[in-house]
Amino acid sequence: MFKISMADILQHGWAGKQWAIRGDHMDYLNLEWLDVSAKPSEQEMLDIELVAAKAKMVVAIKWEAGVRILAAYPSWKQSNCALGAYDESTTAAIKSGIASVRSASDAAEVAVAALETVEAVLAYTW
Repeated sequence: MFKISMADILQHGWAGKQWAIRGDHMDYLNLEWLDVSAKPSEQEMLDIELVAAKAKMVVAIKWEAGVRILAAYPSWKQSNCALGAYDESTTAAIKSGIASVRSASDAAEVAVAALETVEAVLAYTW
């Protein structure tokens, strides 16, 4: 069965389509297709699951990068840097620190893209 939510899979592969879950369990048997298009098969959804899991992980990595940058360099400090309130060495250190987080984030996204199973994506930590 699915390892990530059906909502994530459907949003990725069938965005904008109308559907509902009827019953207590979020599984294919309880998926009611309300759209005029053909309901995707369970296999089609399984085929999209890895792509959807990777996309969801990339969003999480980008969010975490933002959190890390703001934790180290709050927006007021970044604004002061942009306005030239700091000397050149302080500004360079701030820019370098932000670039370092972005570089690590980019590397994490590349690593996720190379993963071959949903389990591996779900187990990935950055």
